[in-house]
Amino acid sequence: MPRRILLLLLLVLPTLVRGQRGPVYARPAAYAGLYSSPEAARTRTPRLVRYDLAVRDTVLVRGGARNHALATNGQVPAPTLTSTEGDTALIYVRNNTGRTISFHWHGMLLPNRYDGVPILTTEPIAPGTVHTYRFAIKQHGTLWYHSHTRLNEQLGQYGPIVVYPPTPLPTPDQVVLLSDWTRERP
Repeated sequence: MPRRILLLLLLVLPTLVRGQRGPVYARPAAYAGLYSSPEAARTRTPRLVRYDLAVRDTVLVRGGARNHALATNGQVPAPTLTSTEGDTALIYVRNNTGRTISFHWHGMLLPNRYDGVPILTTEPIAPGTVHTYRFAIKQHGTLWYHSHTRLNEQLGQYGPIVVYPPTPLPTPDQVVLLSDWTRERP
């Protein structure tokens, strides 16, 4: 079996958004306003942070070799999911592949039914269906999400999670996600 090396490295970059009402389609750079003002951080209202993730089959060319991969929102690795401790995550995962998939929210403190380990805690996401995750964000830090179905993680189904603390960070941050790719079929 090919070895997988994954390193999440958090360097530090202020990226949090001013308090908003209703769902927020968060992006990593969307939080700059909150972190530029300590007053904004003190008066921040927790938000509902929504993500729509679509997983589909694709072909990646790495090292001159064409490889089958699973792209989330058209990219490998999957997009960075960003929120602030105290927010509520609302995540829709659409399976546009011909196989079952899953996402495990590695290190997140959340209800067991949302853990994402197929059969054990969460039903696998069948082809052509959408699974909804909704949970409170109870901690801050840099984490990752990945598949626990077959070898889908090795095919590209993984990405970083950044949960900011409720008070401003002293310096900027930047997520660096390192992974290896093999010419072998996982």
